Amino acid sequence: MNKLAIIDTTSLLYYVVGHFMTESYPMGERLPKDIDKAYEGAVENEEKKYITIHPDRYNFNAYTNNFDERFKYLLDTIGTKSYIGFVDGRDNFRKRYLDSFKSDRLNKKPLQFLNELREYAQEKYGLIASEDLESDDMCLIAANHYKDEYDVVICSPDSDLRQYPGKFYDYRSDTFSSISEDDAAKNLLYMLLTKGHNNKVKSHLPDCGEKTANIYLETHGTYSGIIDAYIYGIHKSNFPTIYKSIKGLGMLGGIDTLHRSFMQTYLLRTVEECEYLGIQFNIPNVLTLKKNTEEKFI
Repeated sequence: MNKLAIIDTTSLLYYVVGHFMTESYPMGERLPKDIDKAYEGAVENEEKKYITIHPDRYNFNAYTNNFDERFKYLLDTIGTKSYIGFVDGRDNFRKRYLDSFKSDRLNKKPLQFLNELREYAQEKYGLIASEDLESDDMCLIAANHYKDEYDVVICSPDSDLRQYPGKFYDYRSDTFSSISEDDAAKNLLYMLLTKGHNNKVKSHLPDCGEKTANIYLETHGTYSGIIDAYIYGIHKSNFPTIYKSIKGLGMLGGIDTLHRSFMQTYLLRTVEECEYLGIQFNIPNVLTLKKNTEEKFI
């Protein structure tokens, strides 16, 4: 069975752009919001050794070359020329249901050359974008569609994708991993109960950590069973944390919290799920990387 790389290219774009932000910066310190002003201030204070602008910071050709190299290396590492790449759309269906979805990212200034690099990559590599879906959703929909036809490898450093069973390649750490059905279910459960979406907006269930989540999974076996235990306070003597949480939230509060967590965390995986939400998405064709890097990859 031939291998197929399904690539979360959104993360790869940020990875490339981030590479050119600085050449060096103090370990353990957060990167300034305006790196250029920080650099100017460091020079004025003779602290240039602490922050050095990358020499190709303003050279767009360096960005495109770096992207090309990383894209080719990714496919070479997996051992295939076949791929489908996705980038985030301009909107996300979750925002129609949840005002808080990624609200911490609103009004943020785009990174240097990010939009230009995205346009370059979309045109050259035939990357797919949907107005309503994240690249994570599209990756899982495509992986689910092609899983019986190809040996699918999902390429992304994003831990949210690990709620789906399959093979993964993390291009940030250059490592492979496999997620079983049981591990995927446990990962999704853990995200639903303890994390919510990684947008720093709290929508998960209170007083529930990884240990408690594993107890629920082992005891009740299914996600629906865990919801019953949480919402209705079943076995409250055995699960005081659940009972305490739901008692504090109230019935409607508990249901609302579960709903919000599910909407933010669960990634779509079929066209039918898209249609149910009123989203039109067509499964893209598999593309092939051409030998001549000057040609478009279609």
